[in-house]
Amino acid sequence: MNYCIYKLEFLTPVHFGASDSARSLESAGMSLCADTVFSALCHAALRSDGFDLLIEEVKNDKLLISDAMPYCGNDLYLPKPALPASKHSDNDPSIRKLMKKLSFIPLSMLRSFLTSLRGEGDFDPSVVKSRFGEYFANEKVAIDYTDDNEIGGKKASDPYSVGAFQFDDDCGLYFVTAYDSDSSIENISRLMRLLGIEGIGGKISAGYGKFRLAAAILLDGSESENLKPFRSMLEDESASRYILLTSSLPRDDELEKVAKDARFTMIRRAGFVQSERIKQPVKKRTQFFFAPGSAFEQKYKGDLYDVGEKMPHPVYRYSKPLFLGVNV
Repeated sequence: MNYCIYKLEFLTPVHFGASDSARSLESAGMSLCADTVFSALCHAALRSDGFDLLIEEVKNDKLLISDAMPYCGNDLYLPKPALPASKHSDNDPSIRKLMKKLSFIPLSMLRSFLTSLRGEGDFDPSVVKSRFGEYFANEKVAIDYTDDNEIGGKKASDPYSVGAFQFDDDCGLYFVTAYDSDSSIENISRLMRLLGIEGIGGKISAGYGKFRLAAAILLDGSESENLKPFRSMLEDESASRYILLTSSLPRDDELEKVAKDARFTMIRRAGFVQSERIKQPVKKRTQFFFAPGSAFEQKYKGDLYDVGEKMPHPVYRYSKPLFLGVNV
């Protein structure tokens, strides 16, 4: 497989609602799960071209994507591996507390982080950047213009909040693609440029989620020295642990085997179907995925799940992972 890193520079605030929250409109996340990125790519492909190619290559394991994770400048950040520290580690309680709060670790510090887990070195979580922007809420008012809702000659209104996130300068999101052919990566690049204009995430009709494709970095041997270890870990087939970069779920026939001796957390994936062929919103089937950063002793393939209920067409949820091989 070949690899490409897409870096997105956001031009407007974003609304990434958390599907594990019943109040996803008011909540706001900073990163995007791969199934959300894939869903956006599908909608862009349906409105232009390339949908059949996209689905075919994913089904045949010729195209894989990671979650969209933060970057700052040239530093790419990875989900903190869900690996236990050595019993011989001498980290004091305050350091352990800071470690628990970390969600992402820069690629440049991953080696020292793994070394510290073995009790062979120190890792200072206080120097890890944890701010990539600012959360805020926009207050909105929904106005009902039906005659039945007039109150004293005025229309009834319902205030609500929209949670949002504004990235700092030089910060944004990136995701990794593994691809088999040039036509595949050309299709993804074209769709990402379209999505940049339309926006990604929620509330794009209100102007949220617009971005510029800041870079498409091929990991083909010409990448910078700091990215060469990244490619090596993506290609590693003999590592002692595999760190999940994609929120995903194994197939039923894979689950028992990969869950053995794994360390993981789970996230809920839900949401509503967006389709021009239905009049009312329809809920997608809820699933629980392994969260990025989960650690496994062996890889799994996952699937492209159809999560529509009585729909006139398939409703795909992406669940094919990318892993980072590490030795601990």
